[in-house]
Amino acid sequence: MKPISPTNIKWFLSILGNFFRRIVKFADSYPYRMLGLIIIFGIILSVLIIAGDPPTMKSGSTDSWWTIALNLIHGQGYSLCIPRYFPFCSATNQTTAAREPVPVLLFSAVALVSGESLWAATFVEFVIYLGVLVAVFFLTREWASTRAALLAAFLWSFYLPAQDLLSQVSGDLFAALNVTVGMLFFMRARRTNRVRDWLISGIALGLAVMSRSAVLAVAAILIVGQVVDDVWINRKKHKQALKPFLILSGLLFLFMAPWFVRNQISFGRPIIGSSLVGYNMFRQGHLFEEENGLFRYVGGVEGIEAVDELVVRQKNSLIGTENEAQMDVIYRNEAIRFISANPVKYILFSGYHFFPLWFNWGIPEGDGYKTSYLGYALMLLQATLLVFAIVGIRGSLYPTWPLWGGIVIISLAYMMVESQLRYLVPVIPLVMSLSAAGWQKLFKTYPHFR
Repeated sequence: MKPISPTNIKWFLSILGNFFRRIVKFADSYPYRMLGLIIIFGIILSVLIIAGDPPTMKSGSTDSWWTIALNLIHGQGYSLCIPRYFPFCSATNQTTAAREPVPVLLFSAVALVSGESLWAATFVEFVIYLGVLVAVFFLTREWASTRAALLAAFLWSFYLPAQDLLSQVSGDLFAALNVTVGMLFFMRARRTNRVRDWLISGIALGLAVMSRSAVLAVAAILIVGQVVDDVWINRKKHKQALKPFLILSGLLFLFMAPWFVRNQISFGRPIIGSSLVGYNMFRQGHLFEEENGLFRYVGGVEGIEAVDELVVRQKNSLIGTENEAQMDVIYRNEAIRFISANPVKYILFSGYHFFPLWFNWGIPEGDGYKTSYLGYALMLLQATLLVFAIVGIRGSLYPTWPLWGGIVIISLAYMMVESQLRYLVPVIPLVMSLSAAGWQKLFKTYPHFR
């Protein structure tokens, strides 16, 4: 076999460069037509994925989100009983705060008008997924360029972890849509300082937090960061700096207050987000008492065994009718005991969580499976997105702080509790926005791709 000559390489790059130049020229001349083609591509790919993995009650987290939605329309209240999380739930002990309310209310309406059709729920998830594609385009165009915006939309159009959520009922895609819209209007409000833009941003962030409570970390960093930006960087008067603070924090409080009050009334104690936080801390944290095996993911079966051992160990202090809030306290206390006795292990373990969170490293193995070739390809895609996102930040660290600040803070929040890639879906559009800008910056240096 003859070696490839430099002439052949140059010829190939020239052909490839001409191809990309034509695409870029078309995209520059007709950006909305190009966006339409990307949407069509996303639709075709999504339909194929849904056809290969149709919705069932066993699809992902459907058994929890959809069950609560159905119980609501059947007059059984906001209820759920999954013994693997809460071992003492029963027919008379099903009041839940395991799933956030906004997606549940949305899918309750879908179930009501569709005759409880899971296909209707899948269609709604599909529309939300396309909404994210459009939102990430406008977000990236807001702070970067139209070229980068089209690339960000294209990246989302084939992002498999998001498409895997289409056949299941959950709050992740709805959270992703609202985080992206919230960030779009936040970036716009920083430029215009219009009350309308701050209001839309606050509403979207409030919906996002009540879809996936971990997004509260993103909302908090935006609110605090904007105050710091206005007062210490831009030297605005305190009265001027108060406007975005009051609008964003006020709307966030309005969205969270009903859930907070409902949980206080239902359980006798407040639960700000989800009652599963304590469980997840305990499930992963029980590894601290092992001599080996600290750096691994605790799967569902092992989680059930850990809960059973906890119940046996504390049988004298349990009454056997503990509700979700009471079990959440027990789980949290156990987790705090693990962490207090092993602070160094906890720091190391939290650092290790970066890899399951960003690359799904070890997640299949925790559930008794092997990482597939597709799983390794996904790891490569995640690494590529991350590297180019860092390139996108270079030279624009200050203008992009809301984007990378939100990504960093939610990553740290999950790393301290439990991590797997699907948890990042609500902020992946922000990663793609930065990554697309990074691609554009890098390829400007190569004349064949201009």
